[in-house]
Amino acid sequence: SGVGKSRLMREVRHQAQLSRLPLIESNCYEGGFAESAPLADAMGFLVRLATALGGRHLVHRHGPELVKILPRLGPEWGIEPSSCLKDAEGERLRLLQQLCSFCVSVAGLCPYAIYINDLQWAQSLTTDFLAHLARRIKADQIPVALLGSFRDDEVEGRPLQRLLEGLEADNALQLVSLQPLQPEDVASVLASMLGIDALPQAFCGRVVDETRLAVPHVPTARFDEYVQWDTKVQMQHLLCRAAATARPIDERRARCFVVAGMRDGLNLQPARVAARLSQRRVDTTETMKGTARVARNRIDP
Repeated sequence: SGVGKSRLMREVRHQAQLSRLPLIESNCYEGGFAESAPLADAMGFLVRLATALGGRHLVHRHGPELVKILPRLGPEWGIEPSSCLKDAEGERLRLLQQLCSFCVSVAGLCPYAIYINDLQWAQSLTTDFLAHLARRIKADQIPVALLGSFRDDEVEGRPLQRLLEGLEADNALQLVSLQPLQPEDVASVLASMLGIDALPQAFCGRVVDETRLAVPHVPTARFDEYVQWDTKVQMQHLLCRAAATARPIDERRARCFVVAGMRDGLNLQPARVAARLSQRRVDTTETMKGTARVARNRIDP
């Protein structure tokens, strides 16, 4: 947990949007009561996609099985569920086959990707569906990408383990193992956040120690705290480098520079820091002056 799965998938989502590739997302939850819940969410998105692409006939064709995990399709589309088979395993297999067939049919209208999060909590219906669909995709070269994320320390003895082993045996699995950031990577992330080429080692070391080599969103969330901790010399270094850089930083960080610098006795020019915000459509000089006045009143009552 916290190694960067969500952050990585945000980038995937962004790239999918830029490529105009529909990305259908669903989540598994720990202790989820409804075995079909992740599939119901995914199929709900897929129904809307098919409808938007002129594929209403596909929803009607597969509706008698879809309605079993999406009951709302009944009144909305006038679809009745198919008669249940006497054999429970046969009924389950028919459901999986029809769900996969629906996914394949929609791919004929538009390529897309399905992403399911927290697969370590997936129940067997979800993992069996993914196994069936992966085999269809590989055998028939269907333009569908299957993506999933999970915690690799919570796989053993769960349905996900069987899924991974089966996909690996079919040569249909590509794993991306995320590792914690190394100190030099954290320093690179912080420098990028500030628009500075280099940062004091003590400052970066503090972030590394506090976040335990965590991912970029952690230092971002606690940025103010780290800046306030920094020593006078290190803060002077940050401010001088920031003021000399052309790239803008956001207003929150600039305010932090001014307030923290005044606390440490630095003679800061608010306009100098505000100049870093020149691309924003606000009167940043006045904003910085106002922030400095508030900070001065709090420091020297």
